[in-house]
Amino acid sequence: MQATVDSYQIQYDDLQKELEETEALYEIGAASQSEVDNLKSSVNKAKIQLESAQKQLELNQGSILEDTKKSLQANITQAEASLASAQKQLDDTKVRAEIDGIVGTLNISEGSVVSAQSEAMTLVNMDNLKVSFHVSEDVINQISVGSPVYITVSAVSDEPMTATVTNISEAADSSTRLYQVEAALSNPEGNLKPGMFANVRLVTETKEDTIVVPLNTVLTDNGEKYVFVVDENNIAHKTTVETGLENDTYIEITSGLSIGDTVVTKGQDFLSDGNTVNITNGTTEQESTAEETEQE
Repeated sequence: MQATVDSYQIQYDDLQKELEETEALYEIGAASQSEVDNLKSSVNKAKIQLESAQKQLELNQGSILEDTKKSLQANITQAEASLASAQKQLDDTKVRAEIDGIVGTLNISEGSVVSAQSEAMTLVNMDNLKVSFHVSEDVINQISVGSPVYITVSAVSDEPMTATVTNISEAADSSTRLYQVEAALSNPEGNLKPGMFANVRLVTETKEDTIVVPLNTVLTDNGEKYVFVVDENNIAHKTTVETGLENDTYIEITSGLSIGDTVVTKGQDFLSDGNTVNITNGTTEQESTAEETEQE
């Protein structure tokens, strides 16, 4: 029992010292009145607990009557409950984050009075980031959760990074008519920062064993797409084609070309049907051979 009294004495002394320090801080405006009041309450409760423990010790030593013992026991129970309540209040002054991260924004300062609804700070987990972008109704049904997307952040690198779609909005934005899509992006080196701009490329369809040519090879005349195919006599023939999938570099030819056809890829804007061309390394007359390849 003496050890219990000693423990309560230490706790009371610590709280009393903390109260004195906080009152000094309050005098210079570095602590709030609520902090002082809370500590006073904690000190009073600790004092009650200490006194009860001391009386309990006296009881055990035979200095008080049995009926007083019961009364003191009730006081001890009450004091212990008060101490637990005070300890909880003290613990509640510490905010513990549920995740590891870095403080992104700090909205309060020491001594500020905040409410339960106030946002004290935001934490950023730099290991895994979320990429948010919007797509039109023509694309929304061609992607799904788990689909890969390719992210390029020019501020960091021109090399694309692979992210995974994690959430797709069920409804379009009322003002833009676009659907929000979110994708998870790993950031093991920490080079990516929240708020950076990213270019997002979606693979909505994939084809294999198809003919593709450089995108600039295909010209348009009155809505009709065509390329110039060079025969064995170096004669350029205007050849109507139909196209399919395309990306930033290549376009699929679904009709009009065969594997092995030689197609003009430079200087085609200056050609007419039936012109003779010289296959050189110049900038106005150049050929390439349509080939079978895989196209996204």
